Amino acid sequence: MRTSAETRSTLGDVYAHSMAQAEARQYLTRLYESILERSAPTEEKVCRICSGTAADGRLISPCRCKGSMKYVHVECLNQWRKVATNRDNFFQCQTCKYKYKFKRTWFAGLLTNPVIVGLCTVLVLLLLIVLCGFFGLMLGYFFPSEEEDVGFLWFLIAGHRWAWYDFLLRGVTIVGLSGFAQLIFCIPRFGVENQPRGGRVDVMVLIIIVAGLIKVFAELYSSVREWSEYYLAHAESLILDVPDDDDDPSISLHRDGSVSAKQ
Repeated sequence: MRTSAETRSTLGDVYAHSMAQAEARQYLTRLYESILERSAPTEEKVCRICSGTAADGRLISPCRCKGSMKYVHVECLNQWRKVATNRDNFFQCQTCKYKYKFKRTWFAGLLTNPVIVGLCTVLVLLLLIVLCGFFGLMLGYFFPSEEEDVGFLWFLIAGHRWAWYDFLLRGVTIVGLSGFAQLIFCIPRFGVENQPRGGRVDVMVLIIIVAGLIKVFAELYSSVREWSEYYLAHAESLILDVPDDDDDPSISLHRDGSVSAKQ
């Protein structure tokens, strides 16, 4: 009888201890869930452009805007940047004026530098001159001119001893005249009758070539700059989120259920 009573007492103690552990686990679970509910954001993240949710695409916070203006889809942001009338809005927020942060490659970073864009334009222009010079030499080979007294510039082309000078001068002339031909479509029509002959014609040709080269350089510079912006606009995954200190909870929750307060 005595052994039986001791056994029942031991079983009762074990049962009570198990119940206490179960109640403690339930209490900790409810406490953990309540802390999660308090620390969870009360508003759903929506895109400030299309009002879509994260299910419609990746949402980021690229600037310092708050509230309903905080989040935006990467696709919506890039589309907005491409159609923006103000060029500054391509690199910064229109509302808070915060400059977007990009995780750019070194190549993309160089393309945003106006000096580098200018150097790239010069290289493209030189390549174009070389190609046009080769084209001019081919024309001279297949269509030789029998006239020698055709003006000072063409005398230099036909009679100069240095082949590379001949080559480059042909290329510069073709590029310049092509640029000037494009330029005359952008300005009012002017007369060409009764133009002076001789040396004045040579000066006029030089002016035309220089004006054409300037026009070609301006067009190439604009094209290179637009290409660099196109490259950055399509780097969707490289736009970085802006960290917000207000979003960090003051309580850190760990996977094992433990809670620690930030200092």
